[in-house]
Amino acid sequence: MIRTGEPQFIPNQEDYIRRWPHGAMVPYFDQLDSGYAISITSLSPIGDQPLGAWLVTYDSEHHSSPDERALMGTLADLAGQVLKRVSLQEARVELATALQQTMLPTLPEHLPGLEVAARYRPSRDGLDIGGDWYDAFVMPDGAVALEIGDAQGHDVDAAAFMGQVRASMRAIAAHEPDPATVLTRTNELLITMGAARFASCTMLRIDPGDGRVTGASAGHVPLLYARDDGSHSIHELPGGPVLGVVFKCHAHIRSDARVTAAW
Repeated sequence: MIRTGEPQFIPNQEDYIRRWPHGAMVPYFDQLDSGYAISITSLSPIGDQPLGAWLVTYDSEHHSSPDERALMGTLADLAGQVLKRVSLQEARVELATALQQTMLPTLPEHLPGLEVAARYRPSRDGLDIGGDWYDAFVMPDGAVALEIGDAQGHDVDAAAFMGQVRASMRAIAAHEPDPATVLTRTNELLITMGAARFASCTMLRIDPGDGRVTGASAGHVPLLYARDDGSHSIHELPGGPVLGVVFKCHAHIRSDARVTAAW
């Protein structure tokens, strides 16, 4: 039945033994009384990869009516569709998770004057993959760049788009030390590419010499600046809308927000 996908309706034990002489010794069947009937219906359409089968046993001889067989087939088909969707969703989640983990960077162990750590915590169950990202690297002039952002969506496409944005920002930052310019150029690139999604992002440039922080934001949440004594403050960075939506607005991004701190 698994090979052919054809449902089997076996009215009594004699018919079962005739079809499968060794079947009486199969676990579970060897515990049934001598008078039983069986129906086995595939959980996948004929020709599809087998997903399993739905087995119903009767404690006495039973001849299934056409209506009963149709009902069994309908229920098995519905159960098969659910199993197939679950299997496909699990595969998509595994793919997206693997893709996201591949796209996210390994933070450098040593950054000038800094200790950096990152932890990703989903807001609720089921949102543990997608377009969130972070990055930290040393720029050509010796400054340290920090990024955090969120691409639209929570699926394979979001993870792939996140990788594109992060890679683009790294490449642009190698030639443009100003965070606002990096965001502007990244936005222009995404618009030129015709990206179907958008992303919010904050980028900071930290000078390890004097601890000066320069930053800009593209539609991302404000920064929380926490101190060793437990006090904290919120910093609204200048910037513009999210990346990949509006072309001209990002031409006016400025990055004059500065926070002096001991790193």
